[in-house]
Amino acid sequence: MKPIKLTIARQPEGVYMVTSDALPGFVAELSGGEGMLAAAELLARDFLRMDDPAAQASFEFDIQ
Repeated sequence: MKPIKLTIARQPEGVYMVTSDALPGFVAELSGGEGMLAAAELLARDFLRMDDPAAQASFEFDIQ
């Protein structure tokens, strides 16, 4: 299984925007700090399971 890449980019407002080309329509806004990557992964996993409750995936991060 190929990992799904999540792109995390800091916005001028100081929050972080999470998107993924592999998950069309997935956009999340997170505050920085401890647990940010875990929160991004959890949100992406929940988004993925909206269409397929049994979906399995691994994730990698591109932090900009």
